[in-house]
Amino acid sequence: LSEQTKQWLAASPDGKVAPVAQIGEESQAARACFAGQGLEAALRYLDMLPEGDPRDQFHRQYLAAQLTEEAGLVQLAQQQYRMLFRMGLQMMVADWEPSLLEQLEQKFTAE
Repeated sequence: LSEQTKQWLAASPDGKVAPVAQIGEESQAARACFAGQGLEAALRYLDMLPEGDPRDQFHRQYLAAQLTEEAGLVQLAQQQYRMLFRMGLQMMVADWEPSLLEQLEQKFTAE
């Protein structure tokens, strides 16, 4: 994809950066922290990020599990993956991305 296309995909109608772009930036920063300072520093970085919506939290926990696995703590990472899998099976759109439902509701209540 071209840079222009990526920017278009990342932009929401109101001009704010879409969460997917933010997750990508946070992931890159966490991976850079992991590469330079190790697992503990990367996990601390992820922990200090704003809470965000449940989708952001889920992605951060998944990234933390990946970094844990890459650090050689495979059993611990497997436990985290299993927990995230179970959580994912139970989540609904309202849990996953509440802002999407709010936008949809505004569309039909605006009249």
